[in-house]
Amino acid sequence: MHYKVIENVINYDKINKILNFFNDSSHLYENKMYMEKINRPWTYEVVSSLAEDIQDYVDISANIGDNIYKHSYPYYPHLDIDDNYPSVNFLIPLYVENNKRQHFVIFDQYVENTKSKTWLGNIQVEGEFVKNIKDKFIHSDTDVKNLTNLPIDEEFYINYLEHVGRDRDLFFGCSGNAVEFKPGNAIIFDSKYIHCTGKMKADYKIGLSLRFKGTVN
Repeated sequence: MHYKVIENVINYDKINKILNFFNDSSHLYENKMYMEKINRPWTYEVVSSLAEDIQDYVDISANIGDNIYKHSYPYYPHLDIDDNYPSVNFLIPLYVENNKRQHFVIFDQYVENTKSKTWLGNIQVEGEFVKNIKDKFIHSDTDVKNLTNLPIDEEFYINYLEHVGRDRDLFFGCSGNAVEFKPGNAIIFDSKYIHCTGKMKADYKIGLSLRFKGTVN
């Protein structure tokens, strides 16, 4: 299995401390693709103090980045992979507006190199991303492995992926799993697998994304 979900990894007191830090630190924000982010959160004590909570589930000896993020628009399918691979994404949902039921999608498709990519379909985004290579469609990308060569399941698309700007053909060739984006849980997965925000049912949500060297145990 290339992913797993651990329930109730951190309690609401620790969640609220991170949320307060995020909300009080707008001077640290990077704004990009409808998203506000604070990068390299492990460098801040309010986040690194989670070590005791998560060390049973991931090797925390080598943190290699990521962010605290807030967004209202679902992000596109992408990879978080670089020369530090093998690596693990450790995602902790922090807040969902009005406690609505949100999901996060992890696909069965992956790459075997260290090219970090975001697939945008026919959406045009000006400029280049700092890390990720912009590409169009997953099914036409020769780096992507385990493609089904079929349209994504229609019911899965409607329930978990559909959004303006994310047409069904963006996900042609894909299959996957939708896991609940529930505050306090941990969503752990191999960084080489494509993933994206689930269909947005809340006005916005906030998450803590960490990456560590290693593999999914």
